[in-house]
Amino acid sequence: MIPHQPPHLLVNAAQLSAAGTVDPRTVELRIPAIAFLDGSDVLLLCDSRLPADDDTGLGGAMPSDLPNPNSLIIGRGTIDGPIEYEIFRSGSTHPRQGFSDPAIIVDGVNLAVVYARSHTVGFFGSQGRDSDQVLHSEIAISHDCGRTFRTHSLTDMVVGDYAGAFVTSGHAVVNQGHWILPVVMRDHQGRTWHRALISHDKGDTWSAGEVIGDDMDETCYGVHLGQLYLSARRTSAYETGELGRYRAISSDYGRSWNTIGFSSTPPAAACNASFVDTPHGLVFAYSGAGRQDGFLEIVDPHTYSDPTQPISQKPPLRFHTGPCGYIDLAYHDGYLVVVYEVLGEIWMCSFRC
Repeated sequence: MIPHQPPHLLVNAAQLSAAGTVDPRTVELRIPAIAFLDGSDVLLLCDSRLPADDDTGLGGAMPSDLPNPNSLIIGRGTIDGPIEYEIFRSGSTHPRQGFSDPAIIVDGVNLAVVYARSHTVGFFGSQGRDSDQVLHSEIAISHDCGRTFRTHSLTDMVVGDYAGAFVTSGHAVVNQGHWILPVVMRDHQGRTWHRALISHDKGDTWSAGEVIGDDMDETCYGVHLGQLYLSARRTSAYETGELGRYRAISSDYGRSWNTIGFSSTPPAAACNASFVDTPHGLVFAYSGAGRQDGFLEIVDPHTYSDPTQPISQKPPLRFHTGPCGYIDLAYHDGYLVVVYEVLGEIWMCSFRC
């Protein structure tokens, strides 16, 4: 089980925030994504955000969102040693181009990084895949543990017939050989929805699952005993501050879902969240009200699909006290690793479990 004791700090904030020195323009690091490569090496990606333009009128939820000319930073190393950083995708102001929201898939020596790219608009300003005003999606695929990548566009597949779409940051999942990406879409009337993108050939081709939800945003997936777990916040929660998450389970890799429901428990903030499977069960991580404090819970598979029931039979573990934003999880060789935002830095801690 997750021990109810202070976490072991593997890499302190100063070391992780050294990622920002790779690009001297960086003013904050955001949106962490973490995964273990084949073996014990860790891969960490995050946004390197530049001074914000006043781009809220261009479809960013906040000024530092795309189309701000942000970069992506990638780090490789081990959780108990140094992590070496480099620029993975470099933003620019002339011409204007930005990158954001990395999501990682790892399948043995095979690796994919999916992210958003923008020249002119963010998610809320995107006007469809056939428009010049579109938020793009790209995938970089490696078959040698990230030493080399080939990159191609996923915009047509991710956006489809919607006005805008993005793949949720963090880590996507592999379920019995199927690669599964969580996607949030915005239709031309401004409503937001969710669907899975599924690949059977390690990222070369993709098919779309059932469109579900309404007012759905920032979805995370977990895999436990062959089933796909979904958790998502409401888009409107950014303004209303509503706490809680949608819940659903799929038995066919995200092609369809059971009845979806919204629950105010756990009282998760308007933020992303993360799942990871462990020998002790599926662990869920989230930030609390006002993006304060970070929590871990072990999901009860018997109650998860019933939004009137708690997701866990045990009290949550508080792994961080104070400001806590976007979160991602990874598990390897007895270590549960948490990466999360703290006031423009990325922090990492782990539990032996």
